[in-house]
Amino acid sequence: MRSLRRRIIVVVVASVAAGFLLIAALTWRIVSDAATRDFDTRLANALGELALAVDFGEDRILSLSREPEDPAYNRPNSSWYWRIAKGGVTLARSRSLRLGELPVVPEAAPSEQPLSLTLPASGPSGEDLRLRHRVVPLRDGAITLDIVVAGPARDIGREVWLSMRWLLLGLAVVAVILSGLLIVEIGSGLGPLRVLAQDIERASRGEITRLEPSDYRELNPLTSSVNDLIEQVEIVVGRARAHAGNLAHAIKTPLSLISARNEMRGAEQDGEIGYGVATIRRQIDHHLKRARFAGKARLASDRVPVTPVIDDIVLVMERGYRDRGLSITASVDDGAVFLGEREDFEEMIGNLVENACKWARGIVVIVVCHSAESLDIYIEDDGPGLPAYERLRALERGRKLDETVAGSGIGLSVVADLVELYGGDIDLRTAEIGGLCAALRLPSIRLTPRAE
Repeated sequence: MRSLRRRIIVVVVASVAAGFLLIAALTWRIVSDAATRDFDTRLANALGELALAVDFGEDRILSLSREPEDPAYNRPNSSWYWRIAKGGVTLARSRSLRLGELPVVPEAAPSEQPLSLTLPASGPSGEDLRLRHRVVPLRDGAITLDIVVAGPARDIGREVWLSMRWLLLGLAVVAVILSGLLIVEIGSGLGPLRVLAQDIERASRGEITRLEPSDYRELNPLTSSVNDLIEQVEIVVGRARAHAGNLAHAIKTPLSLISARNEMRGAEQDGEIGYGVATIRRQIDHHLKRARFAGKARLASDRVPVTPVIDDIVLVMERGYRDRGLSITASVDDGAVFLGEREDFEEMIGNLVENACKWARGIVVIVVCHSAESLDIYIEDDGPGLPAYERLRALERGRKLDETVAGSGIGLSVVADLVELYGGDIDLRTAEIGGLCAALRLPSIRLTPRAE
C-alpha cells in the first residue's frame, strides 16, 4: 500500500539533496574561478618580473637583471617554469626546466600579436600546465622576445579541494540535520491525520458517536463532513426501519384476515394457504429483525458485560427445559465485554443456546474467551450433531433440517446475519462432547488512545 508519509519524506530528502548538490556545484565553480584567477595572477606577476628584468643589448646578448622571486622556479621538475626565446630559440630558462622545453607558442603576424595570453599546455614530463605567454618589444619594437611562464594545473584543483572540503562537509552535515528535522516535522504534521483516522475507527467501533473538532482548521471541514455522513447514515437507516415496520404492519393485517378466514373453515381449511401465510410471516419477522439490526452494529455505542447476559439465558433455558433435566454450564472470562446492542447479543446467544438445548441429550456447554483481538464464544451440545455438508445449509434462512422439531427455521440465519453485521464469523463444527459446536468470533473492544 502506498504511504503518504513515505512519499513526502522521499520528496523532501530528494529536494534537500538536490539543493545540497546545486549549492555545492555553484560554490565549487565560484571557488574554482577564484583559484584560477589567483593562479593566473601568480603567473602574471612572474611574467611581469621577467619583462621588467630582461634587456637585449647592442651586442645581441640577453641580459637579465633578476629572476622571479618565487623559489618554485628554482626547484628541478617543480612544474613551475619560465622561458625567454627569440625567433623560436631559447635564450634563457628557469633552473626548474633544466634541459627541457616548453611548448612553442605559434607565432602570429606582427599586427596580430597579442600583448599577453593564457592557455593550457603540457610540460616536459607530460604534466598538465597552465601557461602564460607575453610578447615583449625592445628597442622601439626592433626586437621582440617571447616570454613564457607556466605552472602545474593540478595546483588549481588542489587549492579548490583544500578550500572546499570543510565547506562540503559542513553542507553535508547541514543537509542531514535539515532532512532529519523535516522528517520529524512531517511526522508531527501528519499526527492530526492519525488522530482523525483513530477517531473514525473509534466511531466505526461505536466508542464515540461523533468526531471531535480538530485543533487545526484545515481538518475541520473533513471532520464536519464525516459527522454529517454519520448523521445521514443514521437518518437513512432510521427511515428504512420505519418503512420496513410500516410495510410489515400493512401486510400483517391482511395476512391475519386471510389466516382467520381459513381457520374458520375448520376441517376444510386449505393447508397450502396456511403454509403460505406462515412462510410470509416468517419472512416478515426475519426482515424486520434484519432492518432493526442494520446500520447500528458498526455505530454501536454500548459495552455489554457478557456474564450477566449468559447467566440470564442459562436461567431461562433451564426453566424452559426443566422437564428434560438438561445440564447447562457456562464459563466466561472475567471482564469479557461485547461491543454493541444488548438485544443483538441476546438474540445471537439466545438462538444458539436454544438450538443446542433442542438437540442436546443432556449436556450443553457455553465457553466465552476474551482477548485483545476477539471475543470467542463456543456453544456445544451432546446431541446427534450435523454432517459437514449440512452445516452451511443450517445457516440458510428458513432452513429446517428436521421438521419434527418446533421452530421457524430462521433463528440460525438471524444469528449469521447479526454476526456478519458486527464483522465477526460463525462456524459450525463437531463438539468435543460429541454433538454440534457453534463457534462465534466477534471483534473485541480495543480502546484506541488519541495521539497527542
